[in-house]
Amino acid sequence: SNYIFEHEAIKAASKFIYEPSINLDTGLTISTPGVKHAVSFRLEGFDHVLTFSGRRSRNINIEIDKIQNLDPKEAIERILFKLPSEKDPLIKAVYYYLKYLRSSEIEPRNLLVEKEDIQTSYSLLKDEISLDPNVMKLKTYIIPSLAYIETDDKKAIELLEEVISMLSRYNFPPSLRAYYAYSNFGVLAYNSGNWCGAYESFDAAIDIAKNIGLEAPPEIEQYRDLAKQKFQ
Repeated sequence: SNYIFEHEAIKAASKFIYEPSINLDTGLTISTPGVKHAVSFRLEGFDHVLTFSGRRSRNINIEIDKIQNLDPKEAIERILFKLPSEKDPLIKAVYYYLKYLRSSEIEPRNLLVEKEDIQTSYSLLKDEISLDPNVMKLKTYIIPSLAYIETDDKKAIELLEEVISMLSRYNFPPSLRAYYAYSNFGVLAYNSGNWCGAYESFDAAIDIAKNIGLEAPPEIEQYRDLAKQKFQ
């Protein structure tokens, strides 16, 4: 996104190792132009808060800060005022996610509306395959939230598998939301009899907790070890 990153990006790319494309008729290697790879640079602490990067980030970060600091009802009124004129799917997804968050602070809670908001936020980005780090980051907030309120365990498992795959594939640093994604998946996997998945998820959650200075409940280690015993 800026020329100052070019030197380090080129250094990183020079270390990549690919298997060559093969011409199926001749069996020989062939040139494959147009291969793209995102090289992400993250500021320390960037992944721990809902903050975006890049040219369009300043205004939305200011807006996020305002919405998060308003009274919940005032925050929702502001979101409802902003939504009709917003065309950018990413920013619309942010608004619906924040509406879901702030609505949960109002008693009595309207769980149906909360679920509709987080589902709408997810649907806006569901088919987005961009390597935009802002899109990927927002997904790591939205998907665990949707899985948390999902009443169908099978669907919740699928959602958590999606976000865990993303966290691993794009090398997201350890964070509280990553911890909850792995620990919640571990519980669901354990309850469904997926002992290997439960062990790996609990083990990852324990490792993340150590990295971020979080004291994980001892039950996680107990269930991790029980899961290991069951698939050995």
